[in-house]
Amino acid sequence: MKQVYHPNAVTNVHIRRQIKESSLTNFELAQTFHTSPATISKWKNRETCQDQSSRPHKIVCAL
Repeated sequence: MKQVYHPNAVTNVHIRRQIKESSLTNFELAQTFHTSPATISKWKNRETCQDQSSRPHKIVCAL
C-alpha cells in the first residue's frame, strides 16, 4: 500500500531515515532536503523516525 503524505510535509519517514543514517553535516543535509539545520538536528537526535502522537495526553473535562 502506498503511503500518502500531507502536502505541506517537508519530511517524511523515508527522508528522516536518510537523515538519521547520513554522515553529512547538519548544514549540508539542510541544504539537500530544503529544511533548517534545527530540523535536521531534531531528527538525528530522535530515537525513531515515526511521527509523535498529536493527541492530548490528558483531557481535562468538567461535567
